[in-house]
Amino acid sequence: MQEFAGQGFDRAAPNPIDNQVIPDLTASLINHLKMRCLVTHVSDLQPAAPLTLTLAAPMFHYVVSGRCQVELSDQSPAVLSAGDLIVDFRNVRQVLRSFGESAESPFGEPQPRYNRILSGRIHSSGIEILPGLCNVPHSIFRAAEWGDDGLLGRILPLITPELIGDRQGGIAVVNLMLTLVIVEILREQLTTLRADSTGWLKAFQDEAISPILAAMLRQPEYPWSVERLAAVNCMARSTFARRFREVVGEAPMDVLTTIRMQIAIDLVKAGANLKDIARRVGYGSIQSLTSAFRRRFGVSPAQFRSNLRGPTSDLLFSSWPQD
Repeated sequence: MQEFAGQGFDRAAPNPIDNQVIPDLTASLINHLKMRCLVTHVSDLQPAAPLTLTLAAPMFHYVVSGRCQVELSDQSPAVLSAGDLIVDFRNVRQVLRSFGESAESPFGEPQPRYNRILSGRIHSSGIEILPGLCNVPHSIFRAAEWGDDGLLGRILPLITPELIGDRQGGIAVVNLMLTLVIVEILREQLTTLRADSTGWLKAFQDEAISPILAAMLRQPEYPWSVERLAAVNCMARSTFARRFREVVGEAPMDVLTTIRMQIAIDLVKAGANLKDIARRVGYGSIQSLTSAFRRRFGVSPAQFRSNLRGPTSDLLFSSWPQD
């Protein structure tokens, strides 16, 4: 309740979800995270001269042709063959090494002279809110296990033609394909959680709390109060507040502030004006936004923006082999 004091909201405003269909929590979270993949390296590694590639961020590696080994700082090396994909949402150090021989692509490519590896970063808005997911070791998706009825089996084989084709914009299309693949992987992981999941992940398994958290993610700008959040699922205020803390481990309004500040920091980075940011994250004035931002990050939005480094390119392509 205190968070909304002095923000200019009408406390009698109708609940925004009345007579509306609330999306499930998985859909709301995926929309909030704004997952996207960015290819940073297309590496043609000569078998006789292996190259070491190091990334330190949530990442993916996709083997277009040949074989490689991915070494993670806290896991045993993983061997990947053509068509295999490895995804890791953690922020750990990875090293990519080519093997000493090539293999034929599963998509009908001629025998390659190089081990061709597609690597890149997974960007999102606040995936750190899911520590249970970010602590899960890497996931490997083998080409032989895709099947024909899943998104992985339908999308990943389309990547190679885009890379070797002559049409402009191939990398942009590949980024979109991989983003859809990563979203599907995230969706699968969120719907097959372990029974002992904690924090936000545990909310996915709780029928009372999941629609309320989905409402927060869907409309963070709304002037929520504990009472209004409880009303989303027809719960008493005290029952909801107690249940939410038991499931998520935080108070409802603290979680709402986290969601809002993640959106705010993305908008600050994107150069949005502070008045628009305040409106979009549920604060009635720039002053209210600035106070909440400073409490969370230790600096004002303007100071944070001034401290940002200049734009740099994430695209670091290796040389393509010459015929």
